[in-house]
Amino acid sequence: MEAFTDGYSAGSRPLGSSRKPSDLDKMIKEQRNMDTKTIYARLDKVFQDVFDDDSIRVNPKTTADDIDDWDSLEHITLINAVEREFRMKFKMGEVSSMKNVGEMADIIAARAKA
Repeated sequence: MEAFTDGYSAGSRPLGSSRKPSDLDKMIKEQRNMDTKTIYARLDKVFQDVFDDDSIRVNPKTTADDIDDWDSLEHITLINAVEREFRMKFKMGEVSSMKNVGEMADIIAARAKA
């Protein structure tokens, strides 16, 4: 998982000190408040970027059969891009068991609430 920093090194900020919310704090709050519509909008953008096709619109039933060039190599690229976009990592078992974009979105939503 990517390491985040808010500009402080370990131990440099006294315990109990107050600070303004950082961009990281705002990002975490936004992640936790994601709704299904937001998840699919962001997934659309990731799929469009990975497959270089601005016409792609994913839905819960979308599978590799629905998108040209979605082969095993592009699947790895796609998973990596989704992980970067949502700042999370899928477990190997999750990746191998996903049958469609809906299952991917469900995992993202569950992680966002955690």
